[in-house]
Amino acid sequence: TLNFTHDNLKVASIEQAAEVIMRAKTTLIIGLGNSQSIALDMQHKLLRLGLNAVSICDTHIQTIRASFLSEDDCVFAISHSGSSRDIVSCAELARKQGATIISLTDIGTSPLNEIADIKLYTASKETKYRIVAIDSRIAQLTLIGCIYTIIATRKPEVVEGFRKIEKALKTKKY
Repeated sequence: TLNFTHDNLKVASIEQAAEVIMRAKTTLIIGLGNSQSIALDMQHKLLRLGLNAVSICDTHIQTIRASFLSEDDCVFAISHSGSSRDIVSCAELARKQGATIISLTDIGTSPLNEIADIKLYTASKETKYRIVAIDSRIAQLTLIGCIYTIIATRKPEVVEGFRKIEKALKTKKY
């Protein structure tokens, strides 16, 4: 899956996504089911970079949050199929508010990709073989790791942020 994803990768799209996220006032990250754990991981990474990121798994709260987005914001919508009605409708609402839509789906056409400004693809035959979403999740996490790395290397102030985080988290350990 990683080789297949690599062979179909558009580096310019990953860099464009990183730039949009860096400039966004808020990044709303949405995903349901298996994609929700990926969305939470992305939120964690972006928060560590000092960015305003929120991942919401309740579809009503996603819709409410999307209602208040603007052209200064972006939505990072994760759906392996790209056909989750709730994810697509939330992204459509955010787009009407002016937000930039970034999709992360399996390669191919889908309703989510039709409305996305920036399209990121993984390439997995997992749906065909029904292997409990492991392959697609690894590919999704890899792309999110690439976005994280791009942002971290372009924002020199994150080094000081990492120090602050480590200092604050020391109180959470024995």
